[in-house]
Amino acid sequence: MQQIMSFPNRDFDPGNKAPVYIINCGYYKNVAIPIPVSRPDGRPDYQLILPVIGEMTIDRKKVVPGEIFLYCPNYPQNYTYSEGERTEYYWVHFHGTYIDSICSSLSLKNGVYSLGEGKKDVERLFRMIFRGFADRYEYADIHGSGLVCSILSLIAAPPAISSPFNKAMKLLRDPSYNRSIAEIAKIYEMSEGHFIRSFKKYTGQSPNAFRIANRLEIASDMLLSTTMTVAEISFAAGFSDSLYFSRLFKKYYKLSPYEYRKNNLMER
Repeated sequence: MQQIMSFPNRDFDPGNKAPVYIINCGYYKNVAIPIPVSRPDGRPDYQLILPVIGEMTIDRKKVVPGEIFLYCPNYPQNYTYSEGERTEYYWVHFHGTYIDSICSSLSLKNGVYSLGEGKKDVERLFRMIFRGFADRYEYADIHGSGLVCSILSLIAAPPAISSPFNKAMKLLRDPSYNRSIAEIAKIYEMSEGHFIRSFKKYTGQSPNAFRIANRLEIASDMLLSTTMTVAEISFAAGFSDSLYFSRLFKKYYKLSPYEYRKNNLMER
């Protein structure tokens, strides 16, 4: 059964001098039919939209779990909540005298952001904002305002703190891990194609290219630090076919594994 809840349902007040304040927050669950929203002139406030289960189309972009969309004031809004059992979407509208400077200092602009390792934290913060108003916390406004600032900081966190693909990169670097890219994409609740595009956008390489480059680096180190044969090194670095490994190695290093070992050892 479709559920829609929202609090505290205020109108935007340009005279409100609070540093940060919540205008409205809420959720859709178990969406029965697609819910389109069109605001050609946007809204005067900021808005964060978070798909927890289910995907959305926002400004012609697919936004999926693990991502969040930020709308800035007066930006045209066109988005649709997709239907489906167990779908779950959260949103919050907010403003304040400090919000412009906060977003500016965090380099946050209108658009979609990957949450990476902060995904579960952001989901929890959204639920805490909503619960504060639903349960009528005495200081729900202050509580919610602080949580919005926490969400904004998590969105803007640098890659070293909140890398969206840390786990995937770790798996792809492991020469003993031979799961497919499609299986890794499932960890992120993404389709294989969306995962590949997102990973490449973040790292500059496709997942497969990243995996191969790291395995070849492992092999190059082993060629110089061990007496293992090329076939043994090929297997240890995660390649099942030593001939394929040799072709790839020569393509990347412009030398065969034998030549690479000989030339570099002679220089030492």
